[in-house]
This record gives sequence, structure tokens and C-alpha cells, in this order.
Amino acid sequence: MEGVVESGATETDFDLLDHLVCLSVPKRKVSTAWAQHAPLGMLLVDLIQPTLLVELGTSTGSSYFTLCQAVDELRLGTRCFAVDTWDGDPRSGCNSDDVFENLKQHHDSRYGAFSTLRRSTFDDAVRRFDDRSIDLLHINGSDAYQAARHDVDTWLPKMSPRGVLVVHGINE
Repeated sequence: MEGVVESGATETDFDLLDHLVCLSVPKRKVSTAWAQHAPLGMLLVDLIQPTLLVELGTSTGSSYFTLCQAVDELRLGTRCFAVDTWDGDPRSGCNSDDVFENLKQHHDSRYGAFSTLRRSTFDDAVRRFDDRSIDLLHINGSDAYQAARHDVDTWLPKMSPRGVLVVHGINE
């Protein structure tokens, strides 16, 4: 019967089996603290189905490529942008040009049709996005509270009314 649910359940109960993308194995495995959050990132993409997804602070691409993989597997019409200077990251020991070229090789063939790697500071990039346009914003920037607070304050006007903001790496 339509509208009938099992005892104790409601029609709005969450069923993980409706979101199998979160069980996908990331195609790019980079050993980072974010790697353990890959299923959550994929689930967020499935739940939100963003029109515009932006990541600030992409570094080696662990989180960003996981989000792009979910967009690809779900065949969404999402536009994705990774914003980073790729000038190197003392926390991860990244060498900027080597890391960026490696990222670009992985990115362009797999996600280049719907994704852009934007080499820029967060403050410079914010002007390239319309207010109220971003449905999923992942800030993966500084561990310092003031820097993270600045990023949230700067980018908050860019969030759509249904937007979700995820802040990772706050160590305060």
C-alpha cells in the first residue's frame, strides 16, 4: 500500500542503502587525515546534489577528487572548483609544482569536463563566484582559528539558501 511504512519507521527515515556511492573506493588514494572521511564526502554529494561545489585548500587532492568521483559516479550536472595556490604546504611537506602537475594529470582526464583547478588565493577567488550560488563548500584550509574564521566570513555570502559548509582541519 502506498504511504504505509513498517512499525516504528517514518517515510523520512534515512537508509544508507539508498546512497551506495558512499561505499565507492576512492580512485586516488593519498595518505592524508581526510582519507577516512571519503565515505562522508561522497554521501554529502549524494544528499545535497550540488549545482556548484567549491573546495578551498586542495593540496594533494584527497578530498577534492573524492567529491569529484561522487559527482561523476552519480552523473550529476555539478560544476566543481578546487581553489589553492599550490605554493606548498608545510604541514604536508608538499612541493608546489610537482604536486600541482600530478594533480592536473589525474584531474584533466577524469574530471576536466565538469571541474576546474583554480590556482589562486581564497581571497582572490571569492570574486569569481556569485553570491548565493555555492551548494557545497569545503574549507580545508588553515588550522588557525582566525584564518578559518576569515575564510568562513568571506565565503558565507556565496552560499546558496540550501548550501552546506564543511570546515575541515580546525585545530583549535
